[in-house]
Amino acid sequence: MRTSRLATLAATAALALTTVSTGTGEAAPSSSPRPDYVFTSSPDFLNVDLGDVGSRPDFDGAHTSYDASYGTAVYYLMNQFRATGASDFLVAGDLVEGHWGMDTARTGTFGPTRTEVQKRAHVRAAARFYFTRWLRRWTARGMDVHPAVGDHDLGDNPWGSGTSGYSHFRQRNVELFRHQFSRWILGGNPGWHPAGPASGTAYAARLDPEVQLVSLDVFENTGSDVIAEVDDQQLAWVDRVLSQAQADGVDWIIVQGHTPIVGPVRKRSSSGLMYTGRANSRLWRTMLRHHVDLYLCGEVHDVTAIHRDGIAQISHGGAMQYGLTSWLTGRVTGDRMDLAINEVQVVPGSKAGRLWQSDGHVPAPGSISLTGAGQTGSMTLSRDNRLVGRSGRLAPYLAAGGHRGVPTGLARQ
Repeated sequence: MRTSRLATLAATAALALTTVSTGTGEAAPSSSPRPDYVFTSSPDFLNVDLGDVGSRPDFDGAHTSYDASYGTAVYYLMNQFRATGASDFLVAGDLVEGHWGMDTARTGTFGPTRTEVQKRAHVRAAARFYFTRWLRRWTARGMDVHPAVGDHDLGDNPWGSGTSGYSHFRQRNVELFRHQFSRWILGGNPGWHPAGPASGTAYAARLDPEVQLVSLDVFENTGSDVIAEVDDQQLAWVDRVLSQAQADGVDWIIVQGHTPIVGPVRKRSSSGLMYTGRANSRLWRTMLRHHVDLYLCGEVHDVTAIHRDGIAQISHGGAMQYGLTSWLTGRVTGDRMDLAINEVQVVPGSKAGRLWQSDGHVPAPGSISLTGAGQTGSMTLSRDNRLVGRSGRLAPYLAAGGHRGVPTGLARQ
């Protein structure tokens, strides 16, 4: 973004942005070939309930989940997404805060929450309001968005029948939350869906003749808990979709799911959900068998790239209330995919209080600003599942204890 554009944005919307010089790579020279296909990914966008409830008949006149500074930040970020030239935009879960069925401030917005029936009605009303506004931000700009379901879209973890209070409520009603995501976010999605519990939340789409996307629902309801794992019917469907992509000679296969599968990964202000079984899981081995190129995930509100068994897993994105957000842009040119990560810091404003959410314990600051926007890392993949190069924040991560997110040498099958 040019300095004049930054100055204009700051003057009109009180948003100061300072470009970071990272030394991790330069923009492609003008003589570089034009990419065949471009996508952008930003999981956990927005991970907060954002919308002006002032027009609702149940508005109490005081508590609203909107502030102009958030609107300005979203405006800026979505313009950055569009500036990548991407044809498609991927969001691997946590579109909202999703703590619905509760009202700690007793505002009455979305209705009462005293009984189970009232709480379920509250979930439906809040989901319709926040999900439709989230989706409208993309459609109003003519941007093709492909979301996956996250834990916050299902009420947030933990779940479990052994718990009490709100945790027990969301475990009992996880299918209600799942249905709301399916209805309001993916209702018009023409993709290929599996049978079973993920029939409305998992899908596949051929984004380009040479790019296959598989979007997972990585949350299985066991009846007593919800675990980070695809159900059997969804796994069988994934196998069929990937087999078809290979049979069609598709060059690039991208899978997105909310939770990281392999680690270690950086995290900030996150419960750090990881996929059950990790690299020994049937899902990872299915992706390995079908030569998946890229697995995109969120959940941890930070950036880590791991290239293992020929698959590049990149956890990225971020949440408005937790200090960082990022977006990954992939440019496919022939037999290579060039990936670049951009990050921006989210700074709480000086305004006292919090942005109203149904759960008053959510640490969403009353106002925010963005600073330090810039590219912080890069990675290049080849069509035959090799890692060509990596730098900056997409370089190997050395976690506490000296463990690196690097290949283990597990042979391809």
